[in-house]
Amino acid sequence: MYRLVRIAAALLCATLACAQTPPAAPSKKIALHLFVLVDCPISRRLAPEFRRLCADYSPRGVGCTLVFVDPDTTPQEARKHLKEFSLESIPFVIDSRHELVRRAGATVTPEAAVLDAASRVLYLGRIDDSHVSWTRSRPPTRHDLRDALDAALAGRPVPRPRTDAIGCYISPLPDDSAKD
Repeated sequence: MYRLVRIAAALLCATLACAQTPPAAPSKKIALHLFVLVDCPISRRLAPEFRRLCADYSPRGVGCTLVFVDPDTTPQEARKHLKEFSLESIPFVIDSRHELVRRAGATVTPEAAVLDAASRVLYLGRIDDSHVSWTRSRPPTRHDLRDALDAALAGRPVPRPRTDAIGCYISPLPDDSAKD
């Protein structure tokens, strides 16, 4: 039922020695994966919105998880990043084998994936339209991720299931890292 959650929990145990609460507890209706890099400027700029999203939607049945996509990120670096941006209350996983990246189809950070209880991707894309380019941002006029979460929680189809995210590209793993 929560196949992606089990994968995330296994990754968590493998990379963090189960030091962190497994993401998206089975009692959650919807899983939200926020793909991030510690050194991506756009991920860093959107950290306050990650905090607000998880605070707003966790009580409504959304299991939030920050997914660190750089396989070289250490647990200490991840925790330092969480502390620096006041994200300590959000569970995280280091996706060292890009299992979550591949399953969701994430290509950049920050990028969000909304999954239902059967681990189907309902939404993949940007958080909002605040970043027009790498160098230009503005107050958001579209809140794509919030719209997707609201629709998913209401049992309606997500109005725009795919949007283009602007950010730092997720580097592919060397061939031998993806095997096991």
